Amino acid sequence: MQMTPRNSRATPTAAHRLAVENRGNTPMQVTLEATDPDGVLRFEIDHPILRIDPGHTEFAQMQIRSAEPAPAHGSAQQHAFHLQVRSDLSSVPPTGVDGSTVLEPVRRRPRSAWLLLLVPVAALLLVAALQLSRLSGGVTAATPAVTSRVPDTTDLLAVDAARLLGTAGFAIDQGHEPSDTTAAGRVIRSDPAANSTAPRNSVVTIVVSSGKSPVIPPPPKPIPQVVITIDDVTLLNSEHTFGDVYLALYFQLRLPDGRLIDLPHWNRGGAALSEGTAYPMTLSFGRYPAGSTLVITGYTDSNDQNRLPSHERYENYQGQIAFGPLSDASHQGVHHEVSRNDKQNPGFRVTFTITPLASQ
Repeated sequence: MQMTPRNSRATPTAAHRLAVENRGNTPMQVTLEATDPDGVLRFEIDHPILRIDPGHTEFAQMQIRSAEPAPAHGSAQQHAFHLQVRSDLSSVPPTGVDGSTVLEPVRRRPRSAWLLLLVPVAALLLVAALQLSRLSGGVTAATPAVTSRVPDTTDLLAVDAARLLGTAGFAIDQGHEPSDTTAAGRVIRSDPAANSTAPRNSVVTIVVSSGKSPVIPPPPKPIPQVVITIDDVTLLNSEHTFGDVYLALYFQLRLPDGRLIDLPHWNRGGAALSEGTAYPMTLSFGRYPAGSTLVITGYTDSNDQNRLPSHERYENYQGQIAFGPLSDASHQGVHHEVSRNDKQNPGFRVTFTITPLASQ
């Protein structure tokens, strides 16, 4: 950042040339802002926003004058000021340069005596002009304000838009908003609108795109849940009544992600465990994902029901039922069975109910 000159005299204005160089390898946009601690100076920068390509230097002009009318008498006063440069790149810290300017008092020439004589003459001429205007019915037209056409800055880079508006005689302000159609850093619109007319030196606000609107993903869909209830179990394919036969059912659930979890065991033991007789269970397994698979394995033992639940030690494997996924509610209350031809190792049948739960 360079400012030439560093020190100046405002008579009544002072001019400084500003130069900002981009020594990096990424385009950047900088904002120029000048302040003075005493608050007595007014700063006007023709290009307060500069876009600088890598290895390039951009320039701006700054005018300084007194914020209040300069006094007619007194001595010159020196005032310090600071010019700050802020980049839009987070990796580039703000920088600045200090300077000073001397405000000179306005020297007014003493009134000559002949000027005093012209005052009454001018007053008479003014009265005569007013009377003539009243008699003729004429109306003096007010001087129209000087206006200019607002340039079209749509889709320009912000720095180029600011330069174009400054050349057309407007002051520049800037705002940002997201846009799905205009690239980040380019102008969406201006206020006043492009090609309209506005007084010279008035403020034109450019609205710059901050990029596309963030995409908010939809909330995840709830996973349907079901409750599994084992209703009853029946021994199959036996030609006689079993005495002292113990039946154990080993329940597992294969979740949608493939994990296999153990569920509570159930056993039915005692004499005369008859073939074809349904033994009620009413065993409920809480709630599980509807995409799961229910796996039921049956075992029998002739003399020791106390081995439960160590199903690996049972003498006779009766078969296995695998039902799933559980999301099909039309299978509620349907019998599912496994049968074996070995009469000493009959199969079994299980009736269970799958109840879908309402989504939370």
